Amino acid sequence: MERSVAIVGAGNVGSTAAYAIFLQNIAEKISLIDIRHGEKAEGEVLDLMHGASFLHRASLIFGSDLSLCSDAEVIVLCVGAKTTPGPKFDPNTSRLDLTNLNVKLFRELIPRVVSYNRDAVYLVVTNPVDVLTYLTLKLSGLPWERVIGSGTSLDSARFKYYLGEKMGIHPSEMKAYILGEHGDSQFPVMSYASIGGMKLDDLNECSPEAINECFEKTKRAAYEIIARKKATYYAIGLVISRIVDCIFSDERNIMPLSVRLDDYYGESNICMSVPCLLGKGGIIKRYSLSLTREEETKLHLSAEVLRNAISNIDM
Repeated sequence: MERSVAIVGAGNVGSTAAYAIFLQNIAEKISLIDIRHGEKAEGEVLDLMHGASFLHRASLIFGSDLSLCSDAEVIVLCVGAKTTPGPKFDPNTSRLDLTNLNVKLFRELIPRVVSYNRDAVYLVVTNPVDVLTYLTLKLSGLPWERVIGSGTSLDSARFKYYLGEKMGIHPSEMKAYILGEHGDSQFPVMSYASIGGMKLDDLNECSPEAINECFEKTKRAAYEIIARKKATYYAIGLVISRIVDCIFSDERNIMPLSVRLDDYYGESNICMSVPCLLGKGGIIKRYSLSLTREEETKLHLSAEVLRNAISNIDM
């Protein structure tokens, strides 16, 4: 079976994800769908196709018809309202402020997509990603293993970048998780942070103050970028391509992803990011880390934020 991915939403994030997947030869078929602006999807695909002679073969499809999702192994959901700068832009606006607009959209969208494909892995990227991952799970009736949110995978990548920058080490050598909400209540798990297999705590290379500075930069990163260029899409496009690649290749890589919890430190029936083993068919396993007391407290606080957000929408 050919490796087929459908991306719903041809905005900055969806189009950049399509480009990243195309560039790395991850899929044999890429369908870019925009239910409201089919011509935007057409323009993006045409632009990509003009570079096809430099890359491996891949079939690029565009349109506004959700039936294009029917043969996809992975369906990426990037459609929705976003935090947009302007005269009234508040840099303190959180991703949860987008809830009402995007919940309404997903209520209409998910049953339609599922009517064409119940076998795919669904990757939710639209914010607030944890709430919408939970909503997608409920509306679709699919197994939890096949409804995934990009969660704090991008936050973890940002954190590794800032730690590496501080210590003069390439981010690829850093191992560090940001868990919880993809938002203001997220938290770093420093008890598992390492460099080249050596625990960060044992190296005394970075003071607690410096680590906290890196974490604060991580939390504010999206807002800082949006204030300067109106949107973030390059890094999340790479995150999406990485997740899709892990599923297609059955790589079994561990990533912090938003999934439904089932008695995870006593937390259940919410979606938030924890370390997950990712492979063909979606999530293979959720890992329960031995958190410190402080980290466990932060996990429960983040869970409470998301529980309150979910309680405010009618499932």
